[in-house]
Amino acid sequence: GAFVWSPILAIGLIGGVLLWKQDQLLFAALIAVFVAQTYINGAYGTTWHLRGAFGFRRLIECTPIFILGLALLIDRVAIRVQWRWIMCIVGLFVLWNAGLVINATFFEAQTNLRRIGLLWPDVWRWQATVPANVAAQFEEIILRRCRFLQNGKC
Repeated sequence: GAFVWSPILAIGLIGGVLLWKQDQLLFAALIAVFVAQTYINGAYGTTWHLRGAFGFRRLIECTPIFILGLALLIDRVAIRVQWRWIMCIVGLFVLWNAGLVINATFFEAQTNLRRIGLLWPDVWRWQATVPANVAAQFEEIILRRCRFLQNGKC
């Protein structure tokens, strides 16, 4: 689930393999921490996957691992590719995550993200419709948010 919500995390893990050549002991320690955290999450009750939750909060402790791997990968790629292309790719990941946040927050009734989680290929359809949905309901989202979300708390 974490890699579907935030695919850049998987890229960060892949980039972590570059650490193997530089510091094998640190690489082994980080992998052990990641595996231990994944095991702890898997052993926690019947909702280990947090299907209806947003984000990767069960792996938040692993953030330094993802950041290190991503930094190593970007450093390696920056030698061959201009920074603007790297930033465009990073921007696509940000847009992916923003689309999921918008769907989960404003269009949950259409997507059932909190109840059923991310299901392929539905997620691609939901992501593709975000701009049109936001444009069609922009005024409701911005000016009448409480009524739009129907939470009655405002």
